[in-house]
Amino acid sequence: MAIELYYFSGTGNSLRVAQELRRRLPEIELKPIASLWNRDGVASKADAVGFVFPVYTMLPPFPVVRLLRRIDLESARYIFSVVTRSGSAERAPRMVERLVARKGRRLDASWAVTMPGNCEGAFVYGVPPREMAAEQESRMIDKVARIGEAVAARASFRERDDPPFSLRKLVGPLVAPLILPMLSIIGGLVDKLDINVKYFADSTCAGCGTCEEVCPSRKIAMDGGRPAWREGVRCFLCYSCYNYCPSASILVEKSTTDRSRRYRHPRISASEIAAQKAWPGTGRGCCRFGPRLSRTAPFGVAAAGREQGGPLPSHKLLRDRPIRPFHHAVAKIDECLHLGREIPDVHGRGVYH
Repeated sequence: MAIELYYFSGTGNSLRVAQELRRRLPEIELKPIASLWNRDGVASKADAVGFVFPVYTMLPPFPVVRLLRRIDLESARYIFSVVTRSGSAERAPRMVERLVARKGRRLDASWAVTMPGNCEGAFVYGVPPREMAAEQESRMIDKVARIGEAVAARASFRERDDPPFSLRKLVGPLVAPLILPMLSIIGGLVDKLDINVKYFADSTCAGCGTCEEVCPSRKIAMDGGRPAWREGVRCFLCYSCYNYCPSASILVEKSTTDRSRRYRHPRISASEIAAQKAWPGTGRGCCRFGPRLSRTAPFGVAAAGREQGGPLPSHKLLRDRPIRPFHHAVAKIDECLHLGREIPDVHGRGVYH
């Protein structure tokens, strides 16, 4: 029976888990959430549906929540989630359960997999030493094997969250119940208020454009050979640009950054992260490099005004994004496909004239 596995990954941990799960269950079809979160009419056609994603501020990332609110799960008879975390996943599975319940469905199984953190400034936990990361990878493979067996059997399972870092151990069992809800509220505010990490590129930036390619929200645009984080475009807080920068030139404002303390999964390339923005089954996306996407694919479309609003007029596309002239028509098609709209007539009637 078919299994659809929707995944979101900033620096490769969740994609690695999704790939390992598919290796054990070949009937799995991977579907990138980064290409689907702001599209209407997303409907599952499988009898089993899974969601794999990291935990940000104790909650699912914004695009995961948005997809869960929009997706049609009518065909699903078995629903499961796998979260990757370096700290606590306590609130994330509960939120998935509530969102699925609103659709008249039940979250049948959920697991949490401990992986290295990608944010050096994280409270107490963060980027681990290489030896610890290798140990976590080994444990992840063993755990995914058990998850695969449970999914194949369509078994119900609710894992008790036992994170490597416990707030209860740090502040005590009496204070922790007061702090945990506050942290969840803070995480919710970060999501609702669209709070962005203030990134910038220093003088060591070579202008390679990797940050633009891996950014799942399309917030980054190269401007004069330098990355610019555009206003009005949501940041997914994934730290993909920060960790995949080959020269470690991207820093965070008002933060002491150790250039050597970066993390991306060693088996997940930048092109694989960028490929999340390609629509499943089309090969179309906004990646300039990587074997999975055409080198003639458009460089991407400005996202301000999509969910973020509606489609952008041609003059705004050209002003906000440096798109090569012969890619202008392709970029408009790219935009329409991303929005699920009809492609206009290119022979004199419509947007290209």
